[in-house]
Amino acid sequence: MRYFQLFFSILFLLLARPVSAQTAKWIHPKSGNIYQINFETKEFFENKDGAQWNKIADLSFQDIKSYDLISGNRHYQEIPIPGSSVSYLMVSCTGQVYQLDRKNWTLKRMDQTFYRGANCQAIKFLRNGVLYSFGGYGFWQSSNVLTKYDPINKEWISIGVKGDVPVAINDGISAYLPSRDVFVTMANLKVNDSKMYESAIIDWNIYEYGFKDHNFIKIGEIHLEELKKYVEKDLYRNYLFNGRYFILIDKSVQVYRYDTMIIIDLLDKFKTYHWLNTGRLPVTGNNDNFSDQEIHYKGKDSLAWSSNFSSKNSAMKKAIQYTISINDVIADSEYLGKLTDEPWYIEFLKVIMLSSGVLTSLFLIFIFGNLKKNRLRRKLKNILGENEQKFLDFLLLNYNQGYVNGHQLIAFFGRHKSAPESQRQFRSKLIDNFTKSLSLIFQDKNILDIQQDEKDQRMLNYRLNSKIYKILSKL
Repeated sequence: MRYFQLFFSILFLLLARPVSAQTAKWIHPKSGNIYQINFETKEFFENKDGAQWNKIADLSFQDIKSYDLISGNRHYQEIPIPGSSVSYLMVSCTGQVYQLDRKNWTLKRMDQTFYRGANCQAIKFLRNGVLYSFGGYGFWQSSNVLTKYDPINKEWISIGVKGDVPVAINDGISAYLPSRDVFVTMANLKVNDSKMYESAIIDWNIYEYGFKDHNFIKIGEIHLEELKKYVEKDLYRNYLFNGRYFILIDKSVQVYRYDTMIIIDLLDKFKTYHWLNTGRLPVTGNNDNFSDQEIHYKGKDSLAWSSNFSSKNSAMKKAIQYTISINDVIADSEYLGKLTDEPWYIEFLKVIMLSSGVLTSLFLIFIFGNLKKNRLRRKLKNILGENEQKFLDFLLLNYNQGYVNGHQLIAFFGRHKSAPESQRQFRSKLIDNFTKSLSLIFQDKNILDIQQDEKDQRMLNYRLNSKIYKILSKL
C-alpha cells in the first residue's frame, strides 16, 4: 500500500541529514526541462532531452541551513513568478520556501518555519503573488487544511473557510484554475490510519473553492465508471494540469508506463477522454527516478517525453525527444462522456422511480379523495332528515338553472294546495333545519345564497353557496 511507502518517506524526511552528493531534482512546469541542484558543490544542472545533464551555473546560497536540505527526485516543486527570473522552490512534506533567481544565480531560504510531516502531497500554487498550500497527508491521516504563506512573518497561516468543505484534500485530482480564479478538487481519499477496521474512503464529489468569499461549494459528483475504475487503482495519482485540462497518466503498468491517459476538460462541462498509445508512440524501459519517459508539459499546449536507446556495441545512450499537442491527443482519444454523467441504468432507474412516485401519489390522492367523499356522504345521511335530503337534491339539480323560488319549492314538496300560512311555516322550518344541519358539517353559516324575488316581494329565491356546491356536486 502506498501509505506504508509514504510513512517511510516521511520518516526519512524527519531524520534527513546532509549526505554526500545531496541533490534536488524537479521538472520545470512550463519548459518541461529537468533541473538539479547539487547541494554539496552548489552546482546547478539542466537536462533538456532526458539523458544529458549540463552544468549551467554555480549557485550562491543565502540563509541555507544544511540540516534542512532534503535529497530527492519528487520532493521539490518549482513555481515560477510571472514576468521575472525568480521562482519559488517548494519542498514536499515541509513548509520550506526557497527563492531561486536565475539572473543572479542565487538560492535563498525565505521562511523561518519548522513544519514537517503534516502536508505531504499538498497542492501548492501561486495566486496573485501569494503562495497557497491545500490539504495533504501526514501523521497517519489525511488533511483538509488550507494555508497561505505570510512573507512578512515568514510563516504559513491557516485560512478559515465555510460551505461544503471536503473532509480531505488528499491523493485526489486538484488544481487552481486561474481563468476562473477558483480551486477545484475531486476524488479525494480520506484516510485515518489510527482508526481500526476502517478502509480508505474516496469522496467522489467535485468541489469548487472561491477565494473572494472563502466558500466551498459542491458542484457535482463523479459518476463516470471509467474514471472511477482508473482512480480506484492502488497507485499514486500522477496527473498534469495546464490551466484547462487534467491529464491523468497511468504509471501502474510494469513494462511500459505512460501508454494510457485520461483527459478531463475543466472548462467544458468536465468532458472526459481516454487516450491509448497501443504502440503508436515510442515508450521504452521503466524507471522509478526521473526517467527517459518522464512525461511533462512542453509549454501549455503540448506534451513531451524522451526515450533512450542503447547501441549494442556501445554503452552510449541516445536520447530522442517526442512531443504531441493536446489537441492531437484529444482528437486521437475515445470520448467517455462527462464526469457527472450517470450510467444509463441509473437514469433508467430514476425514470422508473419517478414514474412510480407519480403513480403512487395519484393513487393515494384517489384513495384519500374517495375516503373523504365517503365520510361526507355518511355525515349527510346521518344528519339530514328526509325533507332536508330532498331539498338538497332539488338545489343540486337546479343549480345551473339559477335560483329556485318559494313557489317552486312548495310545488316540489306537494304543498301547493295547503293554506298559505301552512306553506310559510313548512318553508321556514325546512330552510332553518337545512342550514343548521349543513353548518354542522361545513362549519360555515352561509350555506344558502338567498335573494329577494323581483316579481313577488313577499317571496325569496334560494341557491346553494358556490363553495358548498363545488364540494357536494362531486359526491
